[in-house]
Amino acid sequence: MSPFPNLRLLGLFGVFSLLRLLRPLRLLFPPLAVLSILSAPPLFSDTLRLIYPEAPKSLDPHHFPPDPNAYPVVMNSYRRLFDLEAGSSNLESAASVARTYRVSDDGLMYTVILREDESFADGSPVNPEAVLFSFDRLMASEAGKAFFPYLRYLRIDGPYTLALILDRPWPPFAASLSLPQASIISPSLSGLPRNHLKDHTLGSGRYVLSSFEADKLVLSKREEAASSSSPDQVEFLYETDPAKRISLYREKDAKIALLEPPVAEAIPQGAELRRIPTWTTRYLAFNLERDYVKNPEAREALALVAEHSFSSMPLRSQGLLPRGFQGAPASPPAGDLRAITAEERAREILDRIGRPRGPLTLVYRPEEKNAYRDAVYLSERFQAAGVPVNAVPLKGSQGNGIAEKGDYDLYLGTRHPEIPSSEMWLGKFLDSRAGTLANPSRYKNPQADRQIDGFDASSTRPERENRVKTLAALAGRERPYVLLYQEELLFLADRTLSDVSPHPMFPLSWPLDKVNLNPFRKSVPEGPKPPPAEPGPEPVRDFDEPVAEFYE
Repeated sequence: MSPFPNLRLLGLFGVFSLLRLLRPLRLLFPPLAVLSILSAPPLFSDTLRLIYPEAPKSLDPHHFPPDPNAYPVVMNSYRRLFDLEAGSSNLESAASVARTYRVSDDGLMYTVILREDESFADGSPVNPEAVLFSFDRLMASEAGKAFFPYLRYLRIDGPYTLALILDRPWPPFAASLSLPQASIISPSLSGLPRNHLKDHTLGSGRYVLSSFEADKLVLSKREEAASSSSPDQVEFLYETDPAKRISLYREKDAKIALLEPPVAEAIPQGAELRRIPTWTTRYLAFNLERDYVKNPEAREALALVAEHSFSSMPLRSQGLLPRGFQGAPASPPAGDLRAITAEERAREILDRIGRPRGPLTLVYRPEEKNAYRDAVYLSERFQAAGVPVNAVPLKGSQGNGIAEKGDYDLYLGTRHPEIPSSEMWLGKFLDSRAGTLANPSRYKNPQADRQIDGFDASSTRPERENRVKTLAALAGRERPYVLLYQEELLFLADRTLSDVSPHPMFPLSWPLDKVNLNPFRKSVPEGPKPPPAEPGPEPVRDFDEPVAEFYE
């Protein structure tokens, strides 16, 4: 009889095969059996690995244009006033740095009560002054103008109370405070180099940046969160080659991978995986403030040329709702002959209304995938139809100035997979009060604005669906945008993460503090929170005043 009868049970936990090899020796050398147990790999890893195609260009929450590749890092190393959770739009339950908030009757003032026990990774407190510093910096950047066009100023009303004042009522404002751009940054940044946040973090999230290389980024859990059940370390592995991404997924024991569908099919579908599809959409916007393209017939002709140009990657949509959203077909119907006659029809319209007197300006973001290729291709197709077009890349502050002023006729853009619902998709495109980033067509229609404002007041699903149909019909009739094609990406997520869902507005971002790789490890519950302090008058910061430039 073996002197170690319990060794067989360890095979259930991953060392069975090793012990079988050692069995002939363990009777002769009992200490060897003990060593084999001590040297066995841990049953549960405290490192979560995620595999993505591209590394972030900058980790700065205020980087513009936005970089979705940075969102998984920003969302977990910083906190915001609110952090929406999957399946919820209730900001009261999503309070993060904020404990609670209230809105004035006229919708112009949001009073926020902050938690008193929050701190940044550098040890400084998260207080109203830190929020003021963060929004000061944000509103001095292009990101602030794009995402918060109606934020007028912040006012500190007490030790843990502040007020955010708007120029006009804007229903999406509260939810927008959960965006990565609204992350709260430590004021210690003011004493650091200008581009410090490009490859560093200064937030109050549960994780802090440990290292950042071209193919790997590592986040480590803060000491303050040591009692939580979330992973101690998170590794983001970056690989552009799809085949190598699969190898990493298999070899590195990754829990999440982002893959193209044809490649993902090479991985057998089993009970251990769940598949989460997302789409990135390429679109063309017509600047409705420019003389030639504000003519509906001109837009129709240019849209026919653009749609025909990408007919090999067809994307049928219903009133600006692409595949993946309510009311839009998943694929084009068989036998669609529209593309065959599209250029003929476009030429007929252009012959009747006339071509533009000079070349149209088409702008694009060169950092977006395939943007240069698509811009050149579109320019050539328009030229073939008799419409000269100059393709201009939007680079740096000069390019952002062109976009903000609307000095373009056509805007080639990409809508990343960051919007969870059809009403938010349409609202971002058609809201006249949004900035150029959200509404590059500069579309202005009071009827559309009323429908968008009504989403918050719609208490039933049929009411919301009717508003979506009205917006979709407006977009389909007035053609401020053309959807050109979609690139599909597919998340493969381990079933051990079945209780965790991506961020509802940013599917590329997972709430790492909700992940538990060890089912036997439980978080220590937090104690009761102290009551908020009484408000008192404090200085005001008006965003129309000159602001020191922290952002580049």
